[in-house]
Amino acid sequence: QRDGELRCVGGYQVFAALRDALTTMAGNSPGYYSALEAFKRGIHVRPRWVPLVGGTMEPRAAAGHILGPRGERSILKLSEVIEGTSATFTIAVAPGVPQTYFPEEVVRRLLEVAEGIGLGSDRTLGSGRFRLAAFGAQKD
Repeated sequence: QRDGELRCVGGYQVFAALRDALTTMAGNSPGYYSALEAFKRGIHVRPRWVPLVGGTMEPRAAAGHILGPRGERSILKLSEVIEGTSATFTIAVAPGVPQTYFPEEVVRRLLEVAEGIGLGSDRTLGSGRFRLAAFGAQKD
């Protein structure tokens, strides 16, 4: 997403990567559905648009196939990829969500698993991978 010259990623994309990480970590466990519901209600990423600092933007094209109502079709997806950028965002646990669901070490583990999943619409094509550079918990 670009806002003039400000490059950013949507907080909803960070949320989606964390949700997918939760599914990867606990998809078959007995408490998965209750944890997923608590996650959807209680985890918020701030700001809504996370600014990306630094890095270089380059266009990238990826060919592929999709299966639609009329059968398989070939596609060419054009994207802009930013290499070497950094972002700072906050993951907030809403009041009322039991701390047993998302203690600090679980949130850290979700971020570590999300590193391999990536952010954005091209994550299945290998784009959007990130590295967790710092993690800190703050109590309100």
